[in-house]
Amino acid sequence: MSTILSNGLVIGAIYGLVALGITLVYKKSGVLNFAHGEVGMVGAFVFYVLSVEQRLPYLVAAAAGVATSAALGCATFLLLARRRADPLNMLIGTLAVAGVLTFVANEIWGPDQHYVPPPLAGIRVDIAGLHFTGPRLLVLLTGIGLAAGFFVLFRTSRLALLFRASASDPYAAELMGVDVTRLDVVTWTVAGGLAGAAAVLVAPLVGFDIFFMTLLAIRGFAAALLAGLTNVTGALGAGLALGLAEAALTRQTTQPGLPEAVLVGLIVLFLLRPQSAVRRTA
Repeated sequence: MSTILSNGLVIGAIYGLVALGITLVYKKSGVLNFAHGEVGMVGAFVFYVLSVEQRLPYLVAAAAGVATSAALGCATFLLLARRRADPLNMLIGTLAVAGVLTFVANEIWGPDQHYVPPPLAGIRVDIAGLHFTGPRLLVLLTGIGLAAGFFVLFRTSRLALLFRASASDPYAAELMGVDVTRLDVVTWTVAGGLAGAAAVLVAPLVGFDIFFMTLLAIRGFAAALLAGLTNVTGALGAGLALGLAEAALTRQTTQPGLPEAVLVGLIVLFLLRPQSAVRRTA
């Protein structure tokens, strides 16, 4: 049981970080960003090049990877900004961006798996009977820390009020002097950085390729749906719940594809709920 809980919390923290970025963009722009995973994937490969090939310190390489993903998130919005009045066109545009990033990554790094030495590899910590290695504990603490930071930000800061105002009625917000476009740029940049952070954190735990974040993004979308798509502070909680459920299901069965089938079923059930139950605020 302790193994299921510890694994589920770590996996769920990753799902929550991915869901947090997806939720931020959807709440602000009304767009499901299907390039979110690929933006993080490129950041992970930059992290790999600097950490393994250039042998730079972990923190420097990780920061560069996250910054790369943040820049790509910003560039995605700027590329599609002229279509922001039509969320469907922007959604299709993010699919195009995802395809381009996958193609470029394949041309540069190829389809093979890559490996990064995990940080804090010699550390083992026991918390409330749960066992965590250093890399996994780093994932969990980073996810919880970021979620707590966004919770405080969205409850206490003036920026959160501007964010809500521009998200609910951009035209009225502009009349009140709010720079809606700048807030969009900031939101997509932060979301890209969150995708990069998730990718950089999970990369040392697995062998990763150009599609590894695509699979995580699917689970991130599921967690975002469970959180209501607009509940920023609930995204991590939904990710943790999804991670725990998946860890328990994986422990109980070895049937290939079953966790994914259950995940799809949950998404379908959620989408069949009344609209009033889906829409929540942060």
